[in-house]
Amino acid sequence: FLAILFTVVISGVIGLVSGGVTAKLKLHSFLVTLALMQAIRGLAQTITGGYPVAGFDKSFGVISAGTLGGIPLLVIYMAIFYAIFIYIMKFTSFGRATYAIGGNEESARLSGINVEKVKTLVFVISSMLCGVAGVLLTSKVRSGDPTCANGWEMDTIAGAIIGGTNMSGGEGTLWGTIIGLLFVGILSNGMVLLGVNAYMQSVIKGLVIFGAVIINSIQKRSQV
Repeated sequence: FLAILFTVVISGVIGLVSGGVTAKLKLHSFLVTLALMQAIRGLAQTITGGYPVAGFDKSFGVISAGTLGGIPLLVIYMAIFYAIFIYIMKFTSFGRATYAIGGNEESARLSGINVEKVKTLVFVISSMLCGVAGVLLTSKVRSGDPTCANGWEMDTIAGAIIGGTNMSGGEGTLWGTIIGLLFVGILSNGMVLLGVNAYMQSVIKGLVIFGAVIINSIQKRSQV
């Protein structure tokens, strides 16, 4: 329990650092996030020597492998988190402030929104959720593998863009993101079932993201 709590707290601290730097110095969030991701991945590989850490108790695996009423716990966790954040984004001042900052940061500031505070908090929440996801993934594979999720960031970006999230900010819904991620998951599983070469799968995924970005940009310009 303490290890799980410590993981989520450390993740929040990382989000606080990246969010604080981004907000205070007005840096591009993608650059800061990718730079820290690379550094922390390298640290994880250094600590583990690049090898998976095994030997977890069987009870730890129940966190993600268990079921409740025949429904996998992972699905239940996902539904709970989505319900919470759909409510936050749609019905709270914090959610509206997040959209406002994404749409036009200067206008949000002039409207009285504490831009630095909200942006930093978004990073902290996002990072803590990544910590939770890391715990669930470790529980599922029963191993602490520092390379396990390499490349998944592209799937998440693709899911968000396909789901209607504007990479410039201010637009997007969690319902759309769910649909986008389902599409990416179906695409990935479909290619595996069809026996598509692993390298070719990366090519196809990259082209899908490329096409989604172009469509997103065209739609944005047509609304101007």
